[in-house]
Amino acid sequence: MFPYSCLLNIINRYINAIKKNRFIIHITGKVRRFCLIHFKKNYVQNQLKLRQGQCRQCARCCSLAFRCPLLTSENLCMTYTKGRPDVCKLFAIDHRDLDDVVVAGGQCGYWFEEKA
Repeated sequence: MFPYSCLLNIINRYINAIKKNRFIIHITGKVRRFCLIHFKKNYVQNQLKLRQGQCRQCARCCSLAFRCPLLTSENLCMTYTKGRPDVCKLFAIDHRDLDDVVVAGGQCGYWFEEKA
């Protein structure tokens, strides 16, 4: 009989490995941002009031989990000035988005002021 504690250790190691997987982290972030933008509009508006800085146009956020089809070969957005989707215009919504960019090896041009 396999000890229960050994099974729990195996499951915990598997869960921790999944949590560290860049693809899983980035897909989870994409789903989270989609849900926030469409279902938690007040939260997004409040967060944008705290957001400081500006987009560096580094395309790190455009390449989380998969590369955006609207990026040129020079990593420039074809719709940056006109027609950009909300999920792109509103990035970064909170600190978790900045963490996603760090996991991808970049540093976002935005930061968030602490709530007063």
